[in-house]
Amino acid sequence: MTKIFPVLFFVSFTVHAQTAGGPRIDQLGIPVTGQGRLFAYSNKQAGTFYGEVNAQNNSGWRGWYINAENLLRDYEVHIGGTLLDRTQATTIVFPHMLRRTYRNGIEETFMLLDSINAIVVSVKLPKPSPKKVEISFFYAADVISTFTENGFSFVSLRTTNAAVPSWICSSSSNHEAEMSLYGIPFSGATFAIAAASSQEEAKDLCTFVLNNYDSLIAARKTRMESLLRRSFTETDNSRFNKALAWAKLSLDALIMNQAQEGTPTKGIFAGLPWFNNYWGRDTFISLPGATYVTGNFKDARKILLSFSRFQEKDPASANYGRIPNIINPNSLAYNTADGTPRFVIELANYVRYSGDTALFHDLWDVVKRSIEGTLKFHTDSLFFLTHGDAETWMDAVGPNGPWSPRGNRACDVQALWLEQLLSAAAIAQSVGRDREAVQWKAIAATLEKNFDNYFIAGQTDIVYDHLKRDGTPSTEMRPNQLFCFDLLTSDERRHRMIDSVAKNLIYPYGVSTLAQTDPSFHPFHHYEPVYVQDAAYHNGIVWTWLNGIAIDVLTRDDLQEVIYPVTQNMVHQILDRGCVGALSELLDAYPRDKGDEPQLSGAFSQAWSLAEFIRSTYQDYFGVSADALEKRILISPKFPEELGNAAFTFRVGAASINAQYKINGDTVHVTLQPESKLTETYTVNYLWVYDNGDAALTDAVLPPQTKLEIIHSKENLRIIENGKTVDSENTDSQWYRKGFSEKRNFAGIHLATPTPGLDIPALHSPSFAMLNLNQVKHDNPHAAMLFDEADSSGDDKGNSGTYTYPANVNFKPGIFDLTRATVRYDSAYAYFTLQFRNLSNPGWHPEYGFQLTIAAIALNVGDDSGSVNIGNNSQFILDHRFAFQRLIMVGGGVSVSNAQGKILCEYLPQPTDIKNPLGCTEQKKVEFSIPLKYLVEQRGRPQEWKITILVGGQDDHGGAGVGEFRSVGKRTGEWNGGGKLNPEDPNVYDVLVLQ
Repeated sequence: MTKIFPVLFFVSFTVHAQTAGGPRIDQLGIPVTGQGRLFAYSNKQAGTFYGEVNAQNNSGWRGWYINAENLLRDYEVHIGGTLLDRTQATTIVFPHMLRRTYRNGIEETFMLLDSINAIVVSVKLPKPSPKKVEISFFYAADVISTFTENGFSFVSLRTTNAAVPSWICSSSSNHEAEMSLYGIPFSGATFAIAAASSQEEAKDLCTFVLNNYDSLIAARKTRMESLLRRSFTETDNSRFNKALAWAKLSLDALIMNQAQEGTPTKGIFAGLPWFNNYWGRDTFISLPGATYVTGNFKDARKILLSFSRFQEKDPASANYGRIPNIINPNSLAYNTADGTPRFVIELANYVRYSGDTALFHDLWDVVKRSIEGTLKFHTDSLFFLTHGDAETWMDAVGPNGPWSPRGNRACDVQALWLEQLLSAAAIAQSVGRDREAVQWKAIAATLEKNFDNYFIAGQTDIVYDHLKRDGTPSTEMRPNQLFCFDLLTSDERRHRMIDSVAKNLIYPYGVSTLAQTDPSFHPFHHYEPVYVQDAAYHNGIVWTWLNGIAIDVLTRDDLQEVIYPVTQNMVHQILDRGCVGALSELLDAYPRDKGDEPQLSGAFSQAWSLAEFIRSTYQDYFGVSADALEKRILISPKFPEELGNAAFTFRVGAASINAQYKINGDTVHVTLQPESKLTETYTVNYLWVYDNGDAALTDAVLPPQTKLEIIHSKENLRIIENGKTVDSENTDSQWYRKGFSEKRNFAGIHLATPTPGLDIPALHSPSFAMLNLNQVKHDNPHAAMLFDEADSSGDDKGNSGTYTYPANVNFKPGIFDLTRATVRYDSAYAYFTLQFRNLSNPGWHPEYGFQLTIAAIALNVGDDSGSVNIGNNSQFILDHRFAFQRLIMVGGGVSVSNAQGKILCEYLPQPTDIKNPLGCTEQKKVEFSIPLKYLVEQRGRPQEWKITILVGGQDDHGGAGVGEFRSVGKRTGEWNGGGKLNPEDPNVYDVLVLQ
């Protein structure tokens, strides 16, 4: 991290403009004292900033990102030479900015601005003072040059993408600088930091921000308040109201216009910090909560069109018809089976909400290809959709393959495929393609029948999680069966599934991915050094987005009070934990200690987590859904008692409708008041279920310019239009149904709780030795030298001399180029030093000291036996003369295995190991020691050793740990190298032999 020395500015503090009327952003502030909470903002284009509220940023994932590239890690402010210590601040975080107040009364505000790449930092002094106000910056990108010119400070950065700014300019108002020059006291300072592709553009943008700061921040607030007015929501629970408003704004902040191959592309960032790109699956899951229920049809349309552009159109490709799962600034990936079904489903849902049937016509070819490609490449004889082990949302992969393999027919994928077929058939009918509609409906009917025959377990009615390639079912208890609710053919089956899932998987704080009785259950996401985090990713820990489907399924049987604790916990997280105003990707399944809450983990602001919280509020608790094509509105509230009464706005077609629920004992008063844009009469299907299981059930009509009221108790019902009663009935009429609800079948239902004393195999120590920092960083300056050999610089191009590095900026030139290796030994240890032309430390795991470089050290100890296959995705075969008896892998830790692949010992760095990490980027070397007993069977002779060192890109698949060799392909990608002439060639860039 590069620190640029302070630039002196003197500027007045600017008071924020206020937006009159409606929900006030200023009322949503969340106070934060102490350390540990994060904040996140976006500029709604391709820029984000996230960091510590009351501390300096201490992670490589934090800071200012533009088009997924980290430019600025953090900044510091000094007043009169004294640092403003954030740890001593009390902060209020607002949706548009944060304000830190220090003990001496100084106020500092921080904000991003909409649509431009600029940051504003303002400092307000408690009283006028001539003290110097200084700001300094910590840059994440490599700094090429810095200079000051006419009151502007410029920094030139080395970036890898033309869409990423390479110049940063910071400045202030000259007027206040002149005041300080003449000793005139002033009351504060405002700093503008702008990024652009050229020095001149950066200066112009910086000047624009300084001259228009008032209007820019006012516009940002106005945009946010307009969103809250458009989707107005208020219940009797003020904490819920505040959390819901924050969720809407935090999710809207993830709707971006990031460039893809230079073209701005509308999408939803999957999550911050590390998912600052577009994921198809995540986007389509997020669309209802992010856009439909909030009435943001404009963005929904653009997002669907954006993804449709990247559909695979080559009929010969196995991905034919697929919508990409990942859209990065420089690459695409089609590695999911469920993203494409969700695209078609959400296209249909979008049109139902918006009435925009023109999009059916525009995207008909996309829909048709999506079905054709699946039928051609990805269905079996039963019409089940087939897929790889890691092609569902449970997609974590490690060096030994998927951590939770679900190939080749997962239950939720079949449910989505069925819904895709039915949605596509409806679209086909809409555009006049009846032949396809008939064909796809017939396939759907066959699929539904086969699901019942193959995915339901006999007498128990368990829904199998997946069918394996050999046809045998998997009996793991996972939450994916919730997505199959509509495929269960009897109420009894549904009841059993709900009861079983609730008791085994749904904790009061969220939905677990695996039952705790399963041998593969992992209760904690991070439990190093016993296992790496991806081992737990889909094998026990809680995924917040799954709360949405759990709420949806349980409220269908009027179990809202059973499931509502999950919502309460999400409210608690948004307001009191983690990233302010956001929901995390994950939680541990168990608290670490008695009395603690489960730890938050994963991405700290996850789009689908937020979206499902919002969607479930509208569609499940408020019970509102609309169909602009059928001119129908469904009102079926499943209202938790804690929310009391409610008033909210929803949109159907071009019209907004204001709704209100007033509940007074057994009397319920529902009002629908459309705005003027409602031009057609809608049918309203109304259902209210009382606590005793009785229900009020009626139909009404909502004509344009009509206020519709439905008032009922257990004795009578009235329907009123514009103040005039049009229908009045008593309990003898058909509208009142006694014993209507199925909730009577769930008398003993409860949510899951951790089982004390349960023997959990995953928490057992591994069968091999775990080394600690003292062992891997042991040193003996008197150890005997065994090898000390230099290697040519610049030979990191593979055996063909054509290899290129991955395109991501963190793969710095030279990190795969070994330039020297030394090996020493004494009676107890062997000592290894690997010198490189360069090393990279992105900061993702600072305890490693480096990352993205991996080395395999094949040790021949003089025996005739051994292995020549390095494995670990190296694709490298040794000369038989150098067959190894021990293989040392060095990446996100160190592991030693024998020729048969059995691990003998391993070191996984702990956060505290940052004091003496394996790698040092300043010295560009990796140093470690290994107890000699793990390298030789008996008292061996190191003098007989022969060593082959292979170097390449380290790939831990995002899950930490030692990792394996990163693949090299024909073409360079963001995360894979290129230039390989033969697919069978090694994924190794540099080789050094010591003998």
